[in-house]
Amino acid sequence: MDKRINKMISLSFDLKTVGYGGYFILLAFAATIIFHLMLMGGSATKYISLQTTVFIISVVGVLVWILPAYVEVVKPESKELILSLPIDGLTFGFLRMVRLFALYTVFVLTLLFVVYVIGNENRLEYGIVEVFLISGAVFFISGLGMTVFLISKNLVIGYGIPILWVSISFFYRGGASWLWHTCHWINPNPFETSFKYAITHWIGGLVLYIFSAYIIKQRKYLIR
Repeated sequence: MDKRINKMISLSFDLKTVGYGGYFILLAFAATIIFHLMLMGGSATKYISLQTTVFIISVVGVLVWILPAYVEVVKPESKELILSLPIDGLTFGFLRMVRLFALYTVFVLTLLFVVYVIGNENRLEYGIVEVFLISGAVFFISGLGMTVFLISKNLVIGYGIPILWVSISFFYRGGASWLWHTCHWINPNPFETSFKYAITHWIGGLVLYIFSAYIIKQRKYLIR
């Protein structure tokens, strides 16, 4: 019984938990691409604007992609059932989050690559370091969202704090984001390197993922 419960939850089930939020994110991507490529005409900065908008949607969208999968753990229909299940923090928490993150990020990076290929000379650089930086930013924000959501046990706060972090990072150019300037790719801090921010985002994200997996094991706290 324990082994069956602690097996990785099927991907098809996780995709269902994304619900309408996932469709909204896909619609936002589609609307952004259509607006920039069909309605902005020959604007000199349309590809930079497209890359910027796709990135912002991406770092916000990962929250919609991952957080709903854990709502049932925080607000279960049956508290007794959740307490009785031998939920494993590794498979149910860490590995499940990593799988959702990886699937989402591959799609985002592919989309950004397509935008880069079809763009002109007025576009943001998109090489190996940038891929490392962008995926690290998404990883960090998803970990931050999960940690805040599990601690607060409030989905709105789980969305709100990371979105606020991204906003501060963008508008203050990393000035109030310490080592985690999430928007460095689209609004770089001229005094720091992309590689440095990529490393700190991956390390920070990993710590947050591990901490989230630990919290998931504390079921009595989660359903209190």
